[in-house]
Amino acid sequence: MKQCSERDSSLMDLLSQPLSLCPILMAEDLKSYGITVNMLLPGGATITGMIPDEVKKQLEGKFQLLDPGVMAKPIVFLASGESEGITGERIMAIEFDKWLQEKGK
Repeated sequence: MKQCSERDSSLMDLLSQPLSLCPILMAEDLKSYGITVNMLLPGGATITGMIPDEVKKQLEGKFQLLDPGVMAKPIVFLASGESEGITGERIMAIEFDKWLQEKGK
């Protein structure tokens, strides 16, 4: 498996920036229609089918992969009436409780 060089990683970061801004721009455009748009991220590499077993083995003991269940609580919140009016937010699931507290929820 090819490892990303520092140059490749920087390029990927640069190319992903417009994608990370997209929900914020969409939130602003759709606000007047009563549509909310938020970005929910796990907050780190997560155990999914996208990570090959060989990579998981290489990471063992060096890096803790997140359980996908970390997304459950924020998903339930965002799908509930409690999130009424919350839009344009970038939420990290691993920091969800802190984020909720900051929002006074």
